Amino acid sequence: MAETFECVHELPSGVRERVCLKRILPAYRNDPEIRRLFHEEGRLSSELLHPNVVRTLAQFEDEEGPGIVFELVDGVNLRELIDERKKRGGALPIDAVVHWLRQATLALDHAHRRRSATLSRGLVHRDITPSNLLVDPHGELKIADFGIARPLDCTRREEHLVRGKLPYLAPEVRSGAGDDERSDLYALGVVAYELITLRRPPLIQPQGGEGAVRSRPSETIERSDVPDVLRQLIDALLARDPDDRPPNARAVIDELESLPRLRPKTREWLAVLVARCLDERSSEEPLEKTEHLGQEITVRLDSRAS
Repeated sequence: MAETFECVHELPSGVRERVCLKRILPAYRNDPEIRRLFHEEGRLSSELLHPNVVRTLAQFEDEEGPGIVFELVDGVNLRELIDERKKRGGALPIDAVVHWLRQATLALDHAHRRRSATLSRGLVHRDITPSNLLVDPHGELKIADFGIARPLDCTRREEHLVRGKLPYLAPEVRSGAGDDERSDLYALGVVAYELITLRRPPLIQPQGGEGAVRSRPSETIERSDVPDVLRQLIDALLARDPDDRPPNARAVIDELESLPRLRPKTREWLAVLVARCLDERSSEEPLEKTEHLGQEITVRLDSRAS
């Protein structure tokens, strides 16, 4: 429904800043529901100020419709890293996986507990997937794309429609029972499993669903270097019943404390891996375009951002 571009802010002073510009695709610019969701994304994402959340810098509207300007993460997403490992062979280090889980959970804790004049109970992301978790060359992670996020205090019927990507949807969401903070934690469990095994876990059916998986997800993780604490945490995150999952992101952060931190050697290896993925992406043909965002700000679209 939307597209993103890598851009350059050019101020009258000559200062230039690379940013990410998000626009509704032309075919959907006049769709009232798409426009509502787009404006809501800008509003909700601008509420969040955390080192592990992509910052929202500005919102505007011009003759081409609404736009949102985000901080540019000069890196890749976890989907690209997973695909690179599948292509070349080899696993992602466990300390890197734990590092990313810790940072993603810190960001979710901030979003779930965020309070403001217009946000009384925080918000749920609803689209935690490898593609929306961005990693820079230093190995640091940020959550992106709050396009289908929902305020936890929202009672509007359309906000409770099933949204998101099927493999990452919690069983209660797929059954139509609704979502909350624990639904985001389930999606994070799917991501954790995928980072470790380079494949998604078997789809866990809702309560009473046909073909329900009865074994623990960790039993299908064949790597011997996965700590028991991490296996147990993945099982808890992927519990069919949300009441059997950790109650909130803070509880997950506490569980992660006993696991290994990112080693300097791993950080150096990740820098090489991210650079390789960026080189492969740079072979795509860049776009050429110039725009004015509000007063005296020029944005040149250099290439599509991830």
